[in-house]
Amino acid sequence: MSDYTFFEGARFYIFNMFRSERFDVDRLDISWIDHAKPDFVRGLRIIDHLTAETEMVHGVAADDLIYSLCFVRSEDMPGDESILDRYLETAIRTKKFLITEQKNMGIEKKERLIH
Repeated sequence: MSDYTFFEGARFYIFNMFRSERFDVDRLDISWIDHAKPDFVRGLRIIDHLTAETEMVHGVAADDLIYSLCFVRSEDMPGDESILDRYLETAIRTKKFLITEQKNMGIEKKERLIH
């Protein structure tokens, strides 16, 4: 895989953030443009290797996606290695990238206070 890709006439650097047997989640940062500012300037790309489809997210959806990936990795969920794949499959289908909004994921909505 190259370290850059083109999208909407702009070149983006690719930084892989998560990889499983089914999914890759990459951060895309714009590095070159030859015309007006595109709608997508910085965000995340989800590649589903099973269906050969790609989903691009930015803004709040990208923030929700990266938060959710970090949340799942930081929670103690013994014996359930497939939860990230199930989360990504559901997020792509429903366009709800915040994991606490997804039902049947076995994750309760938690509120934490930082002092």
